[in-house]
Amino acid sequence: MSLKSSAFKAFATLVIGSLLLSGCSPSSNQQTPVGVQLFMYNWVSVAKECKQTLGPAGIDYAFISPAQEHIQLAPWWVHYQPVSYQIESRLGTREQFRQMVRDCDSAGVKIIADAVINHMAASEKGIGWAGTSFTKYSYPGLYEREDFHSCSLTKSKQIENYRNLLQVQTCELLGLPDLATKEKKVQETIASYLKDLLSLGVAGFRIDAAKHIWTEDLREIIELLPENTLIYHEVIRGAGEPVQPEGYVHHGDLWEFSYARDMRSYFTSGVITPSLNQARYQSYLPSESAISFITNHDTERNGEALNLRLHAKSFELATAMMLADPYGMPMLYGGYSFTGFDDAPPLNSDGTVSDVECLADLEPRSSYEPGTWPCPYQWRSTTGMIEFRKVAGLNPRTNAVKATGLVGWGRGSAGFFAVNIAKNSYEVPFETQLAPGRYCDSITGGSKPIENNRCKGLEITVLEGGLIEHTLDANSAFAIHEKARLR
Repeated sequence: MSLKSSAFKAFATLVIGSLLLSGCSPSSNQQTPVGVQLFMYNWVSVAKECKQTLGPAGIDYAFISPAQEHIQLAPWWVHYQPVSYQIESRLGTREQFRQMVRDCDSAGVKIIADAVINHMAASEKGIGWAGTSFTKYSYPGLYEREDFHSCSLTKSKQIENYRNLLQVQTCELLGLPDLATKEKKVQETIASYLKDLLSLGVAGFRIDAAKHIWTEDLREIIELLPENTLIYHEVIRGAGEPVQPEGYVHHGDLWEFSYARDMRSYFTSGVITPSLNQARYQSYLPSESAISFITNHDTERNGEALNLRLHAKSFELATAMMLADPYGMPMLYGGYSFTGFDDAPPLNSDGTVSDVECLADLEPRSSYEPGTWPCPYQWRSTTGMIEFRKVAGLNPRTNAVKATGLVGWGRGSAGFFAVNIAKNSYEVPFETQLAPGRYCDSITGGSKPIENNRCKGLEITVLEGGLIEHTLDANSAFAIHEKARLR
């Protein structure tokens, strides 16, 4: 789903546009991809998850943490302070990385590598994880002082005003030395690093801090890569700022941060009906260029999005709602529980990140101990909604219904979803385009809700004319689709 490989997008846009004009619904045999961020999972654990969970669940992409050599400190953010472009880090060795990509490919899961190419490490001097000695602005074999911007716009040399374009893209982000990405040598050095990762089998890159790189510089770097490279930019939307995600859509897809912020607002305020307002989407990136998400490693720490540790049930229902929404490419999330912003991932005695041991839960807990791995993409409701999304395909939303704390919508004749975050239950007649019959719920039944011609979870009846008469409990959801109808 990259603008560098736009066949899927062009087809999807053409089909949806022509069918909406004709008043018909598109066929559900076209599918939109699903990704998951595996934050601070070591390479052995990513491979394990690809084989055991992600591939079987129908997840198409795994977004992994930075692979390059980094500084030696405990916090998670050391991985975003490069020392060299060696594929050696506390997440694993180069050979472990190569094997991880192979294992994930065999499971049908493509790897998207987190590429930290805006800057290098901020430490005045030190020795990196793999033994590389460096000083700030001097990284042996890569860069010297002339390869970095020299910011004279602020006394600190750091970004102080995000409404000043030159500060954002030439001054230092939190003291991190800012690469002069307009220079050909810098562009070629970055491209060489990315090509090395491609040689190990990755399908593409999350461009970290893309907001701080002039869009034309990024375009020139990307043009040095193979044509089918997938590109996903991190450009955080900020009100009144000169750098916005729309400036990067011509050479990659982007995270829509407003989507995550709005979902937090809906589920923490209890006012969920604005989610049905089509005007909401006018402030977002176009669907074909967007990644929708509930949280990522930054937003779960800065309070901009739902936090699994604080809002577990809301996190579950919001994830289900995102997967039921035809907007964008949804990105699920997996990380470790923490208490402090800087908390490191669980570490072994030698400083390497411990293997992930997912909590064996099929639904959210009320609380999570620090240092545990909740793995919410394994929840029954989430795997069920991944399958719902695959079945719903490109069908637009239809048959919307709303009440205080409740919204629901169909996906043409392919499925129907509703969620209730109110404190009371609702007995609402839901109008759908589904064929009459008995259906098995994906929220309580998971990805394969039928077993021995019986429902694993809730059974929901669709009457003649597509009507559902169902009591939706407080703080719950249901989802049914055409492939989960009992015969």
